Amino acid sequence: MRRSSGAHFDGFLRENGSKFLVCRSYTYPDRSLFQIVESLRYAFPKAMVRLKRRHRGLTAHQDRIAARACIRAYLNSPRRLEFCKNGIFRRYPELDG
Repeated sequence: MRRSSGAHFDGFLRENGSKFLVCRSYTYPDRSLFQIVESLRYAFPKAMVRLKRRHRGLTAHQDRIAARACIRAYLNSPRRLEFCKNGIFRRYPELDG
């Protein structure tokens, strides 16, 4: 049976035995996964709430990365760009069932 991407990353985090994707410390792949999940939360908020319960490892990873001082500072700064209404990660209410 094919696993969803969320299950894939949940499993990878669990198998790695770490709180991070690649090694025992924060790396660019962690930041990339954080941005992808943030973007999906914006584009499909209802679906992501449902998936959150099923992919607890991914949710914990998301919270852990957001809590890092450098990421938290950026998220709260005026440098952070809002999601674009016309970009690839825009809201898709018709698909967010």
